[in-house]
Amino acid sequence: MVHNGVGPDEFVPVTPGAQASDLVFVGELRVLKGIDVLIEAIGRQSRRGEHITATIVGKGPDRGKLEALAAARGLSQTIRFAGAKPAREAFCLGRLLIVPSRAESLPYIVLEAAAAGLPIIASRVGGIAEIFGADASALVPPADTEALAQAIESALIDPGPAELRARRLQARVRAYFSTDAMIDVVLSAYAGALAARHG
Repeated sequence: MVHNGVGPDEFVPVTPGAQASDLVFVGELRVLKGIDVLIEAIGRQSRRGEHITATIVGKGPDRGKLEALAAARGLSQTIRFAGAKPAREAFCLGRLLIVPSRAESLPYIVLEAAAAGLPIIASRVGGIAEIFGADASALVPPADTEALAQAIESALIDPGPAELRARRLQARVRAYFSTDAMIDVVLSAYAGALAARHG
C-alpha cells in the first residue's frame, strides 16, 4: 500500500495568530464532518461555565444549518464561520485542530496538520487511527458529544499531552506519510517486481 505523501513545505511549523481561537475546524461544511457534534460539545462546556472559542473554516451545503445551531445554543459570539481558506492559513486561526468526523477515508487535512505540528483532537473513524499509530488511544468515538467535550476540556486545561502527541505525530507522518516515504515505497515495489521477474 502506498499512501499519498505530504511535501517538505508542509512540515514547516504553523504558529497560531494573535487572534487565534481555542479550536479550529477545517473542511467541508456537511453533516458527515460532525461539525454539529463540535457545536454541541462547545455548548455543553459553555453551560458548565467554560468559555471556548472556535473558528469553522470551509464551505458546504450545511453552513446555514450549522450557523443556526450555533445561534440556538447561544454561541454566535464564540463560534465564527470564516469561509474557505487554504489549509495552512486556516491552521493559524486556532490553537487546536478538531476533526469530529462521522466517517473518513485517510483525511489529508489530518496529515497536513500533523506535519505542521498542530495539536489535533479527532474521532476514531476511517484511516485516522492509522495516521495516529500508537497515539490512536487518544481518538474519540464519532458522534459522542460528551467524549469530544471532555477531550477538548482536557487539552485546553493542560495542553502539554496534546502538544507532546503533536510532536510524535509529526515524526510519524514524516516517517510514513511524507513524499519521501511515498517515493521509497514505490521504488521498493518496482525493485521487488523487477527482481521477481528476472529471478
